[in-house]
Amino acid sequence: VSVAIAGSIMFVGLIIPNISKKLLPPNYKYLIPFNAISGAILMLLSDIIARIIIQPLELPIGVITAIIGAITLIYIMRKGIQSI
Repeated sequence: VSVAIAGSIMFVGLIIPNISKKLLPPNYKYLIPFNAISGAILMLLSDIIARIIIQPLELPIGVITAIIGAITLIYIMRKGIQSI
């Protein structure tokens, strides 16, 4: 629902917490700052990729985040809710 309302950039808010749960211990003291920094880095990398992929033109950043988000969402759905 959040992606339908806010656009594909909201995938970042769905992707990063799931990735950080796998990388860090379950301590919110570390998870919350890591999520904020990782989300900013993902957006920055998506913007760089969107500017470089078709050099004279520029893709919308939502296209890149939608691709990354779709791949991650499919992975999460295939693994099941227990692995999160």
